[in-house]
Amino acid sequence: MRILVVSRHYPPPWHSGYDQLCADVVEALRSRGHHVEVATCPEPGAPVQDGVHRVLVPENTAPRGLLYRRRAANANARAFRRLVEAVSPQVIYAWNLLDLEPRILLDLQARLPLVFHLGGNWVTPHGGDPSGTLRALARPAARWLRAALARGDARRLDFSRASVSCEALRQELIALGLPLRDALLCREGLPDDLLAYREAPPARRHLAYAGQISTIKGVETAIRALARLRRGIGQRDAELHVYGRGAPPYLEHLRALAGREGVGAAVHFAGILPRESLPKALRSHALFVFPSEYPEPWSLTLLMALGAGCPVVATATGGNAEILQDGVNARLFRPGDAEDLAEKAAWVLEHPEEAEVMGRRAHLSAQPYSIKTMLGILLPLLEGAAGRSPP
Repeated sequence: MRILVVSRHYPPPWHSGYDQLCADVVEALRSRGHHVEVATCPEPGAPVQDGVHRVLVPENTAPRGLLYRRRAANANARAFRRLVEAVSPQVIYAWNLLDLEPRILLDLQARLPLVFHLGGNWVTPHGGDPSGTLRALARPAARWLRAALARGDARRLDFSRASVSCEALRQELIALGLPLRDALLCREGLPDDLLAYREAPPARRHLAYAGQISTIKGVETAIRALARLRRGIGQRDAELHVYGRGAPPYLEHLRALAGREGVGAAVHFAGILPRESLPKALRSHALFVFPSEYPEPWSLTLLMALGAGCPVVATATGGNAEILQDGVNARLFRPGDAEDLAEKAAWVLEHPEEAEVMGRRAHLSAQPYSIKTMLGILLPLLEGAAGRSPP
């Protein structure tokens, strides 16, 4: 089967777990004998890769004006048509259209079948948030679907062959007018080695967070909870280790917040770890904190922590509510509630044996979500689409 994948980002470099998952899926398809090419955008420092064509231009990047976007959209349409002619795919697999207009696909769907995977943050509108914490998403990732729907572009695309990463996202997109009631549910997965159980070292007292560092991820709540743990709940030696990257001004804001809360020396920003090292690093802590404050579709970092057997204290927002069960494989707290987070984290620290049992259940709950299982859902969708394309 000849497949052309379209994705705004393709590693290296790394942008998010969703983009890395695209590469995982591409390699898994290739390992099964399929010919897979990728259409993506240029990245500073990206190496030359066989089958990866960095020929697209981001169209909706601020502060670009309307004239730039029109020129970029026209250039992308021409580049994509040339690539399709060169590759001769049987199916086009749309993975991430962030900053790319749906127009590049519209004029091709009459002669080539499209398959969509709707996951990550590129397609989510995040509308109607009452907390105000989503102001940081006033960018193309949040605007893409609303703008495309307003123009009618998204409704003209053929979504009859689509998969969604969680039920929460399906319902959100249906409410916006996309015909996804029959879309396949395909929860995203990880390679088997990243779901393996890790034995925990003794005498762990610290909390870990891993992921993108931005306002909607709840790191501020975690810092405030740490202050309450150390001052009011008696966990005076507890620390918070933060793995990931964020904008320098926001990191400075978090450091200042930690200082004001009296925990400046107990909050450590550890940067980005290689993905293969992250499960062991997370397991070396007493618990993994997942404080997300927006309806995140499906977190691969959370899945990795569950797979490693970490005791997890989390919010059940978006699709993550579909895997988390309070008192079974995690302790749940209310989004943005530092007191509630501190109480649940204290329970883990004060009940290490019960927390380890919960961690083993967490490991078992993550096992159905592997790349292998994901391909078992996606392959029939791709093969069915390719079978309807011209020989």
